[in-house]
Amino acid sequence: MPKIEFSAGTGLDFTPIPKGTYNLRIRKVEQKPAKAKEGGGESFPTVWIHVEVLDGQYEEKKATLFCTMKPEKGWQLRAVVQSCIPGKYEETEAGKDADGKPIFAMAFDTDDLIDTTFTADLGIEDDNKGKPRNTFNKIREHVVSGPETAKPADSKATAEAKAEADAAPALRRRMTAS
Repeated sequence: MPKIEFSAGTGLDFTPIPKGTYNLRIRKVEQKPAKAKEGGGESFPTVWIHVEVLDGQYEEKKATLFCTMKPEKGWQLRAVVQSCIPGKYEETEAGKDADGKPIFAMAFDTDDLIDTTFTADLGIEDDNKGKPRNTFNKIREHVVSGPETAKPADSKATAEAKAEADAAPALRRRMTAS
């Protein structure tokens, strides 16, 4: 058997994008299954939305928005879908929560999100392992104001995302958001 030698490095050295308002492009969307929690308790699937900064000092810097599909936490995913693919999703009222606020059921194709853009205020907080990560707040539609903010899709990234999407059948995702 051939001998292989390589350096595995020291792991990923992730630095979050500094706090601020950014225009972001979605490069990839993944749905992760629910993981069993230690000590029991209910767990929910998560949607990972991989984005990159469109412009400015941090252009092309990458971050990931982790959207839980837990009903009371679904607002982030709902805001991204409403901002990026208006008219390409189904939304119905699925009942009321304990405070009488409506709970919405939403269905959309994650492939429709690829290469769409939105604007968000990014913050920084520690994850459950004590490592810094970006938070996404005030998610809203990205309004292109001129050629300086408009950037054509990177054909290589688009081709990679398309190849990944073609490798697995397009699935419609259901989520509940309040």
